[in-house]
Amino acid sequence: MLLPVIRRELRGDLPLLCALAVVVATLTALCALGPLLMARQEDRALTGRLEAAQRRAPLITVGAQLLAAPAGKATALPEVLAVAGRALVGDADLPLDRMLGVTWSAADYTAASLPGLKPTAAGADSAQLAVSYLSDGLAHVRLVQGSAPAPGTPAPAAGPAARPAGVLVPIAVSQATARLLGLHVGQHLTARYSLPTQSTDVTFTVSGIFVPAPGGADFWSARRTLDIPLQYAQTGAPGRQVAAQALLGADGPGLLEADGVPEPALSWQLHVTLGPAAVRAADTVPQVLHGYLSQVDQLQCSGTDANGNPVCVADDRATTLYQGTDRLSPLLADFAAKDRRARALGSYAEAALAALALATVVVTGRLLLARRHPQMRLQQARGAAVATLVLLRGTAAAVVVAVAAGLGWGAGSAMAPGGTSGRPEPLLAWSVAAAAALVVPVQAWLSVREPRHTATGAARPAGRRVVAEATVLLLAVAAVVALRARGASGGAQGPDPQLTATPVLVSVAVVAVLLRLYPLVLRGLARGTRRGPGLVAFVALRSAADAAPTTGLALYVLVLTLGTAVFGDLVTAQVAGTGEGSDALAGVVSGSYALCTSVGAVFCLLALTLELVLTAGGRARTVAVLRTLGLGGPRVLALHLLQTLPLALAAAAGGAVLGLVEPHALGPALDLRALAGAAAPGPTDHTRVALLALAAALLVLGAAAAETLALRRTRLHAVLRLGER
Repeated sequence: MLLPVIRRELRGDLPLLCALAVVVATLTALCALGPLLMARQEDRALTGRLEAAQRRAPLITVGAQLLAAPAGKATALPEVLAVAGRALVGDADLPLDRMLGVTWSAADYTAASLPGLKPTAAGADSAQLAVSYLSDGLAHVRLVQGSAPAPGTPAPAAGPAARPAGVLVPIAVSQATARLLGLHVGQHLTARYSLPTQSTDVTFTVSGIFVPAPGGADFWSARRTLDIPLQYAQTGAPGRQVAAQALLGADGPGLLEADGVPEPALSWQLHVTLGPAAVRAADTVPQVLHGYLSQVDQLQCSGTDANGNPVCVADDRATTLYQGTDRLSPLLADFAAKDRRARALGSYAEAALAALALATVVVTGRLLLARRHPQMRLQQARGAAVATLVLLRGTAAAVVVAVAAGLGWGAGSAMAPGGTSGRPEPLLAWSVAAAAALVVPVQAWLSVREPRHTATGAARPAGRRVVAEATVLLLAVAAVVALRARGASGGAQGPDPQLTATPVLVSVAVVAVLLRLYPLVLRGLARGTRRGPGLVAFVALRSAADAAPTTGLALYVLVLTLGTAVFGDLVTAQVAGTGEGSDALAGVVSGSYALCTSVGAVFCLLALTLELVLTAGGRARTVAVLRTLGLGGPRVLALHLLQTLPLALAAAAGGAVLGLVEPHALGPALDLRALAGAAAPGPTDHTRVALLALAAALLVLGAAAAETLALRRTRLHAVLRLGER
């Protein structure tokens, strides 16, 4: 028995139920799609920042001092570095081992004096040279003279007798080093290494001169002296000293070891790849990395020697304890803090969208029940119970909402990108659907319940309005004061409810003030035009003033939409216009506001259209009466535009003021400097604000013009009734 009635209800209210379905399907689709889209932007932001940081400098470094090898046992140092690097990565715990890799490794020897060399640099009278073997050093240089350090070069007859292999150690130096030290290709250098009990001399030969190759900023930030030598005043002696660095070839460490040069310090520069779900992976990295670096000596060391010293190894060579340096965790902590601020800023746009959707559902329900109100009253007079009427209207709406929610969730899930740090929000989606399904039955109950007559009669609604407005204003002021006193959220995860709700509450307060003020202005203007020559201006202004309380919902959606657009434009411009303009986190904020504002504008247009349809009856009767008095078509259009112009101007002014004031009112809570490093707010682009306000006003006037064209085809007998006054 109930199903045929529901089918009739669905057919009769199909256009309005479609509007309700569009709102619900859009919101549930956004619950499935939106978190993953925002997470993909955040993942890209973190990946981009991590890659940029690792191009500038190594973020993770592990090092140890190589100890002397036992007599007759030595392994080529490049192989030692490669094997030990793989061991360092492999010993990391899950999931860190899948993220780490060795960028490059190094063996750095202590600096040696160059006793036979007089630097050509002005004011310098001595020099030091530190040589290093770098696993990918030659990949970061471009030779301009000579060649790369090749396997040992034969020594001349007068070469040092201490060289058992009879070869020199080839090195490559930078162009700046060659200029400051007066070096050229083929030149021999005698370097003196000071040992605790003696010193040893080694002869190097300059095999090549290079300049830095393009790229490799991380390499050169860690090896600046390899390109540009340091110059500094000597302690306790006149003149300046030049400290330079040179590259060894693959066999250079073995030759130096044969000469008795002290063993080098070993280091490995590690890079991190977080993968596509970078933000989710970064949540676990700092803790795991801290544990890894604090135990790296235990991972590479086992037991102690006869003297009680730890026994550590790199491949098969003994080393001192390993030490790690972590510059990754501070970077991830900084990103996480800024990401929380970006999410908090974006949550305002999401709350505004939810409020606009609710307003659209409410006006849809009002229009649905307005069409059915006479029928419901008749059914009630014939004995239908209130519960039956509410169930009938609510069931039809619930069926549409359930279908729309399922379709929207499915569409959003199909479009959602995979492999991100985000997760869809099914609970939020079905909460939204449940709230939308409850709006119609609640409104139906309110419309058919028995009115409560009291002695105060009509004065009671006015009193309730004053109380409600005062409550809203007090709550808005209290919320702003509390939010400013609290400042930025203390790093809590997830949305910031207080920051989310306060701007929406402020927008309600702004609308309440506008609904009180602009009718007074209109009545004053109407009194001024009463004695004027034209009837249109007086009727339009008076009608607009009388109808102002019924336009509250339309004014609210317009003010909130425009305020959100202006607020988002100012915030994203501030974030993107500071020192971190290239940071993709600015894209997270702007993307959130762009998506929410675009969808919100559609909801706003839909709500405004439905609100105009809901209140069109009164305007149609006014126009019909004036047409019977001889009012022509152009004047009817002028009347309609003048009736809606105050609403358009109030919405434009209220929305612009709301969007401009909120960043300053909520300044400490927004904390844009934490996100973008801004020292002070940038200048406001008033042109863009004016264009947004103009767009909102034109939206209202365009809807009014469309309604006027529709009314021109309306027959007078369809609007006027005999005896109507």
